[in-house]
Amino acid sequence: MRRRLILVATLILAVGAGIVGSSVFEEAQPFGFNDSSSESARAYELLEDATGEQAVPGALILVEPDQSPRSAEGQAAVARVARRLSGTRGIARAIQPDPDGSLISDDGEVALVQGILGESVDDLPEVGERVEARFAGRNDVEVGGIAVAAHQLNETTEYDLRRIELYAAPLLLLISFFVFRGLVAAMLPLLVGGLSIVFTLAGLRLLSEVMVVDVFALNVITV
Repeated sequence: MRRRLILVATLILAVGAGIVGSSVFEEAQPFGFNDSSSESARAYELLEDATGEQAVPGALILVEPDQSPRSAEGQAAVARVARRLSGTRGIARAIQPDPDGSLISDDGEVALVQGILGESVDDLPEVGERVEARFAGRNDVEVGGIAVAAHQLNETTEYDLRRIELYAAPLLLLISFFVFRGLVAAMLPLLVGGLSIVFTLAGLRLLSEVMVVDVFALNVITV
């Protein structure tokens, strides 16, 4: 009776932890490589306090209009992209090329539009996802920048974790069965590992409410 209660309680806790931990991919933040005490970090902080904007562009849009960005038609096309970018929530301002050729490629075919994030933005992947969705399906633009890379990195990490579950688990079960010569004994390592992953992801999700959790921590968990 006691064994059944332990099994049921573990199952209920694992399901709850899975529900809580499933959203950790949206909360994890990449690129936590800055030393907050460094001179550059302090300079960025002063700039952000003075302007209300982040010091480094968070979104970059490469625009290749039908006409050269130096022409009137090309400038109008680039301006439309800049307006669309600036209308994205989290983007405080969009910087488009000057008529003198700044932010335009040497061959005069491609222009760069920079999206400056607001100082209060602390969820880069969310902004990156909005920017990607804003320009989805367009062949005349290429979307990039720190925010977009953060969103793509979170997506890739989540995909890799699911692929590990799909491919690695059966292989590990086969190896364990070969070693232990029994199905129950072979399943125990996978069960313990799976529970460890689920509960740790839930723990990281709770920690993300009070501190920044780096996305690479999710890879360490699966290892």
